[in-house]
Amino acid sequence: MSTRLLRDRLSHQFERITIDGDTVAFFEGGKPLEACYAGDGCEILTSKKGNRMGVKFRFGVALASSHLVG
Repeated sequence: MSTRLLRDRLSHQFERITIDGDTVAFFEGGKPLEACYAGDGCEILTSKKGNRMGVKFRFGVALASSHLVG
């Protein structure tokens, strides 16, 4: 997921989001909730007409603060 897309999807829930390497921090009430993300594969995207293509990269939490672990 691109940095911009991640911010667009999650910014309504958090005050701000910072990304530094593989560490993503979600700020809520001025306090960060941090997690380290690792790659979890990718998917080739094509349209039904075949005229558009893209790649969707998946990421999963590798290490998270206790607040992010459910």
